[in-house]
Amino acid sequence: MTFEKNSTDLLIFDESDVLLFNNPGEFNTFAGNNPCICLTATPGGKDGDLEEKVIKHLNLKVIKDQNT
Repeated sequence: MTFEKNSTDLLIFDESDVLLFNNPGEFNTFAGNNPCICLTATPGGKDGDLEEKVIKHLNLKVIKDQNT
């Protein structure tokens, strides 16, 4: 994620699961140092799978659509 930004910028990522699961450690460091909102239609996968474990390990908040 090499692009210019200011420390006060709010970064909004669509399809953030691509960034997250490509390199969880790098994403964790980046998101921990920058204000981010991350969007994806497929967070977490199924109960107990790797995606859910990574999301929990990084202490990410998942907001599910209440209409589904």
